[in-house]
Amino acid sequence: MFYPLHLLMCLLAFWAEPLLMRIEDYFERTGRWKTAQRLREKQGSWRMIDFTETSEAVISLIETDMCRHELLQREAYLKERCQRREDKELSKDDEEQLKAWHKELNELNVNIWRTEREGYIYSLKVPSSPWRRALLTRLVHPEWYLEDAVAGTVDVASGREARIGLIPWVTARVSAGVVLGLEDSSFPLKVIDWLKRVLIEML
Repeated sequence: MFYPLHLLMCLLAFWAEPLLMRIEDYFERTGRWKTAQRLREKQGSWRMIDFTETSEAVISLIETDMCRHELLQREAYLKERCQRREDKELSKDDEEQLKAWHKELNELNVNIWRTEREGYIYSLKVPSSPWRRALLTRLVHPEWYLEDAVAGTVDVASGREARIGLIPWVTARVSAGVVLGLEDSSFPLKVIDWLKRVLIEML
């Protein structure tokens, strides 16, 4: 008896998706994006959507975003050091150090651009589903712990404010193996469940 009912729920959720998406949009517009996320979680459960392809894309996206956040942290640190060094009289050693920092900043700029492109590509690989809509909402609401600090160093004119976002619940200070539980033999099952929960709401 359970299977036919579950199949019926799956069909109803699929047919009602346009209406459910309008309800999601309403929640988003009224500032209740976490409620919209819970609705998407329910839809994913009702429709029995295979999460394998989504989890693979999101894992790659997380790893890329962790790398990007690490680069942003280093960039923010170097900019602050350069500013402090430039505000005082420079010795020969100071000038050499400043030159080395500026060179590293240029390299960081290239690497940040590369990770941004990689993240965009991985985000496109997430199949169209309530889970994809949940992911896109998380990109809009990063809640990254260094978001405000990095925002102060952003060059708005060049559009670099877009660098603050993507997957915020993991920080560059934590290795991907620890965050994703790679050392655990039950990783495949755990990470799918973890990704589902994290995509919906951070408590």
